[in-house]
Amino acid sequence: MGERLLRSRVNLCLVVCLGGCCVAPPLPEKFFNREHPEHTLNGFVYAVDTHQWDYAYASLSESSQEEISRFKFAVAIRVLKDPVFHQPIFDIISNAVPDYGQAEFNAGSLAASTLARIVVVSTVRDDGKRIDFQAWLFFEKDEGGEWRFDFLESADNIQRQVQQANSPPVEDVTRR
Repeated sequence: MGERLLRSRVNLCLVVCLGGCCVAPPLPEKFFNREHPEHTLNGFVYAVDTHQWDYAYASLSESSQEEISRFKFAVAIRVLKDPVFHQPIFDIISNAVPDYGQAEFNAGSLAASTLARIVVVSTVRDDGKRIDFQAWLFFEKDEGGEWRFDFLESADNIQRQVQQANSPPVEDVTRR
């Protein structure tokens, strides 16, 4: 009887100790709202970083959700890469979060607008060479007044900007 009691107590201690090590990160809803494109961007990045796919997917614009299913999104966010340097698109977005500009709105103000964009500055490395580039992240306001991230349009824009940043400079033949 004593050995059995000791085993059950040891097992209980292991469960408590191991359970404490595997605490899930706080839900994004606790810290982020979608009342502004910048809040949506920060919440989206947090949700993907912590693998909270439901919140990340819910942060997408309706047009992005129509194009990509929840499952395909969870896979694409990890494997979608820029065509030049083969950097994951999410890493480019995530690494740019500390260095983004203020949101610009299509109607000039947050309240009147339905579209917004945020410029991000990111860096990629190729053959030891550092290449900085700017790209736009796009947002749409939904019918409930919340801002959603247009992931697909933003990913396309990042891919175009990376290609342009890696292009050799065009020689100005008029200055010869």
